[in-house]
Amino acid sequence: MKARKLQSIKISNRSPEVNHLLSADDSLFFTLANVKFAKKIKEILSLYEKVLGQAGNLVKSSITFGKKVKVENKTKVRHILNIHNEGEGGKYLGIPEQFGRKKSTMFQYIIEKVKEKTQGWNKKFLSSGGKKVLLKSVALAIPIYSMNVFKFPKENFQDINSCLAKFWWNSSESNNSMHWLAWERLGTPKRSGGLGFRDLELFNDALLGKQSWRLMQQAHSLMVKLPSDPPRPPRPRGNIIPTILSEWNMTTPTSWNTEKLTEQVHPDDLELIQRIKLYSQDNYDILGGHYTKTGIYPVKLSYHLAVQLD
Repeated sequence: MKARKLQSIKISNRSPEVNHLLSADDSLFFTLANVKFAKKIKEILSLYEKVLGQAGNLVKSSITFGKKVKVENKTKVRHILNIHNEGEGGKYLGIPEQFGRKKSTMFQYIIEKVKEKTQGWNKKFLSSGGKKVLLKSVALAIPIYSMNVFKFPKENFQDINSCLAKFWWNSSESNNSMHWLAWERLGTPKRSGGLGFRDLELFNDALLGKQSWRLMQQAHSLMVKLPSDPPRPPRPRGNIIPTILSEWNMTTPTSWNTEKLTEQVHPDDLELIQRIKLYSQDNYDILGGHYTKTGIYPVKLSYHLAVQLD
């Protein structure tokens, strides 16, 4: 890998090159779909088998090709690697491998799971308390794993809420029961007269906020480097070459040298620079939450805050 024998891929011009990702029990390789690099992957796997004495399970392995790869190239790569399963449309760690523009169809399997659960419970005689426990502990927990990664379309939330509402109001296997209150009304907090059923759309935002928090905390992780563009330097005023940064805050250790900045920096960038606060001590900035003592992002508290603001 380090010798660049395997061609890497990039998702943007400034992102790092990636040719493999390794997890606990899976390995993903990324390269061009041609005979040359298929043989390189075969050599890497053969060397791995000789050194460690472990062989990969080719029956469980699969290949995912790009849309523009020719059929003849696909056949040659499969023959060289002896892997004939295609991974399109499958799942990796319980999450769909590929998705297009219409994500509502991608999460249809989650809606089917919720529907299957609730329809099975309809055959049992359950009290309101029993239904409430099943909805909160089982049905509402089914989509949470995927919601940690994806922003669900509103259409999916409406379908899931429809399944949950039918189960709550139906007293038998028939679907003709009257819905005396809207599901949104039942989802309001208990102190506001509701039953406290979780609003999946707001909870989805709170979970994705946790992922954003992790990306901001782990600035050197691969996910941060892939799509990001480096910040640009301040634009100079005319043909003036800016001096070093330390000369811009010579007035006091905690204030900018306005005279130098006005003389050397473009007016549009001048205001942006002056917004940056200077400190006398060389400490790193720390991101902290306003609503916790530890400053760590809490999903539960963020969800309750979103409910109050909604």
